[in-house]
Amino acid sequence: MTGWGLADVVYVGAVTPSDEALFALVDCAGPDGGLSAVGGAAPLWAMGGTHTASVELRGVHVPDARVVGLMPRADWIRAYDLENADAQPAVFGQLRATADFLLGSPPFEELGLRLARRTARLRTEAYALRDGLPPGEGTGERLALRAASLDLAVRAAAACVAVTGGRAVQFGHTAGRLSREAQFHLIQAQTTPLRTETTHRLLPDLED
Repeated sequence: MTGWGLADVVYVGAVTPSDEALFALVDCAGPDGGLSAVGGAAPLWAMGGTHTASVELRGVHVPDARVVGLMPRADWIRAYDLENADAQPAVFGQLRATADFLLGSPPFEELGLRLARRTARLRTEAYALRDGLPPGEGTGERLALRAASLDLAVRAAAACVAVTGGRAVQFGHTAGRLSREAQFHLIQAQTTPLRTETTHRLLPDLED
């Protein structure tokens, strides 16, 4: 759980015995049970300041008033896949940071300029789909653009590491942080269709 020790109430999702997706508000601690930590802060590649910890949920009674949503799990999965087909704005922020890094790393300024131009084109296309089409339409194009932005983010971050050399593995170095961020975006709001699209783009035409 992210925010452990900071949040009083969390939004919890569960699958019921009748295969429904149930979402409810649960206290982190209370007389009727709640979440309890089962370990210290989790060591993470990225998001080191998020107070992320392993927790468990046992014996919690959730009143009807705290149930936020209940629907067939298949319907929830379908809606979640559609919701997360679009490219995430945070990826474009990370790409801008990698372009800035290359622009400030002679003699790789031209590479930084090309990356910035490519990022701008991807962002324009992705936002045009998000703003111009109703939800549920153009899903294949949305997935392709999100996968393309993730692919570019990973390759651009790897370029920053290659430009930096051994210093990139030092704790706190910008190139290493950009690389970890790019890897994190591969799992953020991930779905089965996006995993398929992304892996095929990252590893195209592999043959034995």
